[in-house]
Amino acid sequence: MARFQVRTVRIFIRLRAWIAIVVLIGIIIVLGRAVWGIYHKNKRAATDRLLAEQQINDLTIRQKSLDDRLAKLKTAQGLEEEIRENLPVAKVGEHVIVIIDNQDRASSTEETIGTTTKKSFWSALVPWSN
Repeated sequence: MARFQVRTVRIFIRLRAWIAIVVLIGIIIVLGRAVWGIYHKNKRAATDRLLAEQQINDLTIRQKSLDDRLAKLKTAQGLEEEIRENLPVAKVGEHVIVIIDNQDRASSTEETIGTTTKKSFWSALVPWSN
C-alpha cells in the first residue's frame, strides 16, 4: 500500500507540474498578445505624431505668410497694390492698357473695333428708344 501511495503522489506531482506549465504558457500567450498590441499602438502613435508635427510646421508657415500679407494690406501702398493686382482699376488721369500676346487676335480685335458703331446694345434692339 505504501508503494501505491508513493506512486499516486508522484503522478499528482507530475500532473500539477504539467497543469502549471500549461497555465504559464497561457499567461505568456495572453501577455505576449497584449505587448504586441501595445507595440502596434506605439508605432501608430509615432507616425501620427510625425504627421501632426508636419501639419503644425505647415500651419506655422502659412500663418506667418498670412500675417505678412495682412501687415502689407494695412498700409496704403500695400492695399493699393493688391487692388491694382486683382481688379482692373486706374486712378484719375491714368489709363488701363491691355496687352494681347497673340498677333492674330490683336489684328482681328482691331478690325472689329473699327467696324462697330457706337450704339448700345438696347438701342440696336429697340430703335425707338433713342
